[in-house]
Amino acid sequence: MNPNAEKIHFKDEASLKSIGQKIRAARKQNGLTIAALAFKCGVDDSQIGRMERGETNFTILSLLQVAHHLSTDPKELLP
Repeated sequence: MNPNAEKIHFKDEASLKSIGQKIRAARKQNGLTIAALAFKCGVDDSQIGRMERGETNFTILSLLQVAHHLSTDPKELLP
C-alpha cells in the first residue's frame, strides 16, 4: 500500500441510523431509560443517545455490550 495514498474514511450514515433505531426500540421494549442502559453498559448517557441517533461510529464491542444488556442477539440490531 502506498503510504502517500489518500486515506478514505467510511461512514455509512444510513446504517448507523438504522442500528440506532433498533437499539432505541429494544431499549424501550425492555422498559429501560437511556440513563439505565448507559449505567448497565458503563458509559455516559450521551454515548447511548448518540448511538440511538446514529451520530457516532461505535465499536463492535460496544454493540455487543449494548445487545447483551438489552437481551438481544447482536444480529438483530444490524441493518
